[in-house]
Amino acid sequence: MAAARQIGDKRGEAYNLTVLGEASMLNFNASEALKFFNQAVQLADAKMEYSIEKKALAGMSRVYSFLGNKDAALQAVRQAANLKTNDGNFEISFEVLNAAALALNTFDTPQNAVQAFQVALEFARQYGDKIGDTRALYGLGFAYQKAGNYQKALEILNQALQLRRKIGNKAVEASLLVGISNQNISLNQYPAALESLNQALTIAQSNNIPFFRALALHDTGFVYWKMGDNRKAIEFYNLALPLYESLNDKQSQARTLANLAIVYETAGDKKRAKEYRKKAERFKN
Repeated sequence: MAAARQIGDKRGEAYNLTVLGEASMLNFNASEALKFFNQAVQLADAKMEYSIEKKALAGMSRVYSFLGNKDAALQAVRQAANLKTNDGNFEISFEVLNAAALALNTFDTPQNAVQAFQVALEFARQYGDKIGDTRALYGLGFAYQKAGNYQKALEILNQALQLRRKIGNKAVEASLLVGISNQNISLNQYPAALESLNQALTIAQSNNIPFFRALALHDTGFVYWKMGDNRKAIEFYNLALPLYESLNDKQSQARTLANLAIVYETAGDKKRAKEYRKKAERFKN
């Protein structure tokens, strides 16, 4: 981006800002993502680079869906859909379709979300867009999860994983593995869940992805608790906790502490359970 600024390439600068927004989303840094997408929208609009503006608005919509802000998510995706471009850029059209499907998955019925992600998937395949294919499958899998069809979600997410492994991107691969483990947990397939989480943890450790390392550790603790192994559950929750602290992820810290309280309660240690509940409650203030 510095090079684009140095030579006065506003279009390149706007595009690079959308790339930074996407990278921030992969790291679950919503505030950073919004900052970059907003800057991209303003710069692209000023230069009438409407394809880039559409892409940035679609990104903003996805961030707002992630944050649970329905009005802002729908407004951004409508703005993107209403911008007229004549460059025939299928990638930008996919971004808008995918953002709309994500908004439906967050704020509408799972059935409508499934239909919308299927449209996005067909569009990506029509143009041979493998990355778009993976992203649409990812969203479709979670739409099926929201609908309570965990077996179908598992099948779809496994398809996305195989395709993603061919393309690359270890953060997305780790995210998919955690998603696959969630379906296995819902289906009471705990050994399979542990296998997926172990793969996710290995990837996160090898590629220095602390968020997914913490999430894989946390979810492993949850699986062990479901299996009745309180000692292992406590061990993994305690491994996740300092990572969440280092990320300043207060919501995940509170969740981990609350889950530790549940494990101690299950184990019959009411005193420790009370201590951890108090620690978790501090994050609500």
